[in-house]
Amino acid sequence: MKKLNILCLVTMAITIGCLGLNNYRLGKRINQLEADAVYSNMYLNDTAMKLEMFLSMIEDEMHSSIRRISRPIAREEVIKGFQEFARNFSNAGAKKGSSNEIPNEKSKGDN
Repeated sequence: MKKLNILCLVTMAITIGCLGLNNYRLGKRINQLEADAVYSNMYLNDTAMKLEMFLSMIEDEMHSSIRRISRPIAREEVIKGFQEFARNFSNAGAKKGSSNEIPNEKSKGDN
């Protein structure tokens, strides 16, 4: 009976020792994984900031390029529009004299 008690105590001691060792190893692994997660988060935030700055620089450069290209084109289009307007205006003046309408005088039916 005494040998059975000693055997049970030795078995329990070995089991508790194994569980303690396993718990220690898992604690070390969790600490390492937490450190790696923090490290990864730092790199992710750094990359996100760099990407945001890069996109901001591209957007600013794109707007300045668009302005640099579009202003001369817009100026040319406005000049073409005014030239077309001038042609139409002068053509309208030439056609006005040949028209049958009486624009500023009262017609016979308005008495």
